[in-house]
Amino acid sequence: MSMMFLAGSELPSAHSDAKRLHARFERFHPPLPEDPVERRKKQDIFFVSIPTKLQGTKLLTYQPGKNDPNPVALIGQFITVRLSNRSATFPWQDRSRDD
Repeated sequence: MSMMFLAGSELPSAHSDAKRLHARFERFHPPLPEDPVERRKKQDIFFVSIPTKLQGTKLLTYQPGKNDPNPVALIGQFITVRLSNRSATFPWQDRSRDD
């Protein structure tokens, strides 16, 4: 399962909580290959620090500076790369019950 953690880096307690949660999940994922192309294909857990005190859904209101990561764009890219572009790998299945 692909996961992405975003956290504001200017609130140390919340940022360290997010890093700790990321680390707990990361240890259950296989090590990544050294080859950058293969690494990009296989990486399925991500952590991004955003230079702000904002946390949670408030990160969606963050206005990035010129060189800052844009949380909304990162989430969109994550969904595109990790889900939409892989739709053939995970075809839709109707799981509804016929009760």
